[in-house]
Amino acid sequence: GDLQSEGSVHVHGKVEGSLTARADVFVADEATVEATIAAENVSVAGAVRGTIRCSGRFEVLPQGRVSGEVFAPVL
Repeated sequence: GDLQSEGSVHVHGKVEGSLTARADVFVADEATVEATIAAENVSVAGAVRGTIRCSGRFEVLPQGRVSGEVFAPVL
């Protein structure tokens, strides 16, 4: 489904659809996301498949995996 937040979102499970947050999105180590993500900052420690749009910083931690398009001014 679609999830929208005026703050931050921390994903610790499985999400399919879209994630939109005014602040940050953090994908935890064992989380799986198949979605379009839009946020100011995005950090990935789990697995993400989809399009990521950041207005701030995009970060993939050593154990994180991303498959898709990333649009961010800072990697």
